[in-house]
Amino acid sequence: MASSSEHEAFRLESERLYLTERDAKSDALDWKNALWEARREIIAFLRASDFLCDVAGALEASGSHSIPMRHFLAPPVSQDQFRLICPSWSKSIENSGRGFKAHNAAAIAAVFEERRSKRLTAWVDRARAPRTDEVTGAIGAIAPLMASEASRVFRRRFHLSHATISRLSMAA
Repeated sequence: MASSSEHEAFRLESERLYLTERDAKSDALDWKNALWEARREIIAFLRASDFLCDVAGALEASGSHSIPMRHFLAPPVSQDQFRLICPSWSKSIENSGRGFKAHNAAAIAAVFEERRSKRLTAWVDRARAPRTDEVTGAIGAIAPLMASEASRVFRRRFHLSHATISRLSMAA
């Protein structure tokens, strides 16, 4: 177990890496790319699920569709929170992109139906195809949430890996 002085050294190194490897221009570019990727994932999920009419089918095709699916919930939930709500769901399948087995996909889709944001998905309750403004509104509401989560996870993993490498090189 690391001592408090080792924790402090690690914290200072992490802070130094965070500040020296970031600037406004690269942060803005990272955000733009994260938003673009989030929009792409949302559109792929909407298309694969026939605009939320076949969520189970989309999840059988790719576990990655559960990323935007979790953000259509009211409220949106993290992977760990969704696992508590829906034991049939698997973080490793979401992260790998493999499809869920049919019975798990059906259970996940049932939780989605129960908890989805009715405001963002009004066309489903009205049993009709979504209007363009409904789709763009949903994408506009969800993409920043997904991009923010993805950016935080990436930065945390990136800085932890650099801090670990730095710590190992300091110990050598």
